[in-house]
Amino acid sequence: MTKAYTFVVSPSRNMQLQYWILSYDTEKVILAGPKLTKDENEKHSILWNCLDSKGKQVPEGKYVLKLEGIYRERLGQSRSVTVSYVFNHKTNPIK
Repeated sequence: MTKAYTFVVSPSRNMQLQYWILSYDTEKVILAGPKLTKDENEKHSILWNCLDSKGKQVPEGKYVLKLEGIYRERLGQSRSVTVSYVFNHKTNPIK
């Protein structure tokens, strides 16, 4: 059985979102997600099946989910916000 992670994002503004899965140690991009346009408070689930961009299984270890959101303020200026979430990937379930 392949392990998978689900991350739920609910932006507080209308914005364009993009995400990446990075190696914690090297900050190498493992997987880049598509650019998405999301409405305020619209939930979006990011499902990562522990595969890299070439479809290969990644080893156990620390990874980072990096999210970047770009939105327009009332005066028309673009602003961005970046959030990073560190997590441990383990292939064997805890017994």
